[in-house]
Amino acid sequence: MTRSVLMLLALGMVAMSLAGCGTYQLRGKVVEGPNSMVVIVDEDDDRLNGKPVGGATIELMMDPRTLGRKALQPDNSRADGTFAITIDELGAGFLEYEFSVLARHRGNDPAYHTFMLPGRSKRLLIVLARGRDRPIDLDPRARDLKKAAQFGK
Repeated sequence: MTRSVLMLLALGMVAMSLAGCGTYQLRGKVVEGPNSMVVIVDEDDDRLNGKPVGGATIELMMDPRTLGRKALQPDNSRADGTFAITIDELGAGFLEYEFSVLARHRGNDPAYHTFMLPGRSKRLLIVLARGRDRPIDLDPRARDLKKAAQFGK
């Protein structure tokens, strides 16, 4: 009896470690649209077939509302608008992580959104409207301080 319990525990630990050790890729596409936004969609969503925006810079910040936030390596969308950002965090795609994403491209308004990391079958649809690129800070505390300073004037 003890041997079977130990065997089940060992198998459970192996299964949990395998689920958390696989590399997760946040996949998506940057397309042109009437309003800049970020949306989590199914991998077969028709909106992923929109006019691609190649060369868009995509920045991610993990746990943006905590002291332990972490900026990930920025990536650029390919000519067809697609991107795949590897996230090497324990349990990514399995455990819940909050992320902020900022997408920018010259000649387009930036898109910013905070979301829970989606499952592997979902895609990040980033829509960029024609307009003017401008800086946006991924750190919410810095944004709040800037707003407070402007309010006081």
